[in-house]
Amino acid sequence: MLLDALTTTLGDANPYTIVLSAGGSILAIILGKYIYDVKRGHSTWRNLKSPPSLPLLGSSIPLVKNLDRFFDWAYEFDQHVGEGVTWTFRLPGLPRYFIINSVEGVEHVLKSSFLDFEKGETFHEWFEPLLGDGIFNSDGKAWQLQRKAAAHIFTTGNFRTFFMSVFEENFSHFNRILSQTADSGTVIDLHHLLHRSTLDSFVKIAFAGDLKCLETYAAGNESPVPFMTAFDQMQEILAQRSLSPAWSLVEHFTGAKRTLKENVKYIDDFAYGLIRKYKEEQEGTGLVGKGSMLARFMAMTGDDGKPLYNDRELRDVLLNMVLAGRDTTAQVYVICQPPFRI
Repeated sequence: MLLDALTTTLGDANPYTIVLSAGGSILAIILGKYIYDVKRGHSTWRNLKSPPSLPLLGSSIPLVKNLDRFFDWAYEFDQHVGEGVTWTFRLPGLPRYFIINSVEGVEHVLKSSFLDFEKGETFHEWFEPLLGDGIFNSDGKAWQLQRKAAAHIFTTGNFRTFFMSVFEENFSHFNRILSQTADSGTVIDLHHLLHRSTLDSFVKIAFAGDLKCLETYAAGNESPVPFMTAFDQMQEILAQRSLSPAWSLVEHFTGAKRTLKENVKYIDDFAYGLIRKYKEEQEGTGLVGKGSMLARFMAMTGDDGKPLYNDRELRDVLLNMVLAGRDTTAQVYVICQPPFRI
């Protein structure tokens, strides 16, 4: 009844009236949230330093000016406030951000008081298309269960067997490419090459899949493989959500929504295809639990003897592991800006 009345009213309304009403509603929500945040959190962050800020707008002006160099901007403000000093900034319609750059602060958040710092529903919504309910996008019991399961897998024994053999094979390919590059005296994008290398390794460790990122590069094709393209584009689109209160509209009008949908389908088809393939290959062989993380997670059972993870949960858990291993490992190796002459 109410819905019918609302539909009729909107149908008869002037389009400009609808736009103005929607704009007014959004402004009212932002204003209300601003007042609520000020009253609720003023005592906890009022003494923290912040970039130039305005009522309602927060620090959006300096952020927009430095959007294409966000991390440089954040680092420069780090230097401005001093080493080890926590600072904060706010954007309209988004949760308040806190930047922690001290060992003690990071340890407090990630270790000693970890359960007090939930990611929350907003964070989950931002990154759900890629991370699902994986360890980087979950809280509480769900996080604890995955953390416990991962601890049983990432052991010294497993690293010395399957994991290490994957890394050795991968870096053999990597070294051949570096040798060929050195002999020819050409310039390579080391950052790009390292990300190919680590993506190859962690997709094989997680899914027992072979992307052949380095193999195609060595053959003269420097274009990213389809999985790499989809994976990187998804990360870029989803990261932008954390800087825009109107990310849904932005994605719709820029075409990012369609790109994201296509990439989600590709990643899902890839993950579910490897899960299905592994199940078919291992059916009746008694080999479940050997080798890849997929095999090990599939081998886990609950108290009732049933599998602990369904296909969707396996997809989420393993993609989170690929994200964790691929990007962090590659970044550790990068000690200079590409391109780098060998």
